[in-house]
Amino acid sequence: MTKSGVGYLSALRRTFVGHISVAVLIGTSAAHAGPNIWQTFETRCIAPIEEIEEIDISGLSAKPDIENAQVFHDADGLFTLLRDKIGAGKSNFCRITDFYDLQAGDAFERWAGMALSDGRYEMKQNSGPAILLQSTFWREPRVEIEVDFLGLTGQRFFEIRETDLES
Repeated sequence: MTKSGVGYLSALRRTFVGHISVAVLIGTSAAHAGPNIWQTFETRCIAPIEEIEEIDISGLSAKPDIENAQVFHDADGLFTLLRDKIGAGKSNFCRITDFYDLQAGDAFERWAGMALSDGRYEMKQNSGPAILLQSTFWREPRVEIEVDFLGLTGQRFFEIRETDLES
């Protein structure tokens, strides 16, 4: 494991790469032509929530809501974006799921390495099926980013959510 704890992600990805390849080949032929899912998550979810702004749903099609979340799909059906139903004019939850992007893990690992090394985030969980990062005190309330790009929790996802944690 590396100092940042992200090395666990690489080992986990190497362990399950055969299963992912099969899932991608079976799951969708558009997988190879899809968007960079991590970059999509960064742009549409992380940046707005970090800046306490609205989630970017431009160009997405609204689908029927589920429980307390609004659901959107991209035009090609390559991913699903969920956000909380807006109460105070801003979202405090965003999840991208239903994707098959083999590069997502590498992109997350690079981003997480920088976020951990510059002290903006700290590792809260780096074992088990999902990785959990939490912002440090540069933003309050703090935010958490949870990642399972392998689908070990039953579904591949990137999620950012505002917590009720403050200094």
